[in-house]
Amino acid sequence: MNKSKSFVLIGCLWLSIIAAFVVTKEYTLRTGAEILLKTRPVDPRDLFRGDYVILSYDISRFNAGDMQSSLVRHFRVDDQVYVTLDMDGEYSRIKQVHYDPPRGEIYLKGRVVQVHGDQISLEYGIESYFVPEGEGKLIERRRNRGQVDVLAAVDRRGHVMIKKLLMDDVEVRFD
Repeated sequence: MNKSKSFVLIGCLWLSIIAAFVVTKEYTLRTGAEILLKTRPVDPRDLFRGDYVILSYDISRFNAGDMQSSLVRHFRVDDQVYVTLDMDGEYSRIKQVHYDPPRGEIYLKGRVVQVHGDQISLEYGIESYFVPEGEGKLIERRRNRGQVDVLAAVDRRGHVMIKKLLMDDVEVRFD
């Protein structure tokens, strides 16, 4: 095989990888179940880095001692977990934490990032929201006052993506 054919094949491989990444994200946004998440204030030393806002959620922390399941074991940093959600009420809340994907329920795939006794902190991959340059300060102030919510989409494999950022129940738009 000559060099030009190799170059074309490598280029097609990279384009296929990039296209697969985009298609899976778009699939989640279009077909995923919608959940409303309550944000919570973040330590002010990390409020705004560059052109994105740091987000934390009520579902980002839980007390392992409150879990009723016999499946709960000692959590360790970097454990992959699956969080089923209680959808009753305005906001989605943690119902249970599993080590295997649950069947027949909406769940989020997360990762344990911090353990302090029974207090467990999780990340889901939706902790950053990119904004146009200079637009983040207003969102940060409102987030710290509890006026920012996130409408997210969750696919059947627990992948979650931010669909809309809401301030006082109105979608944030940057025109």
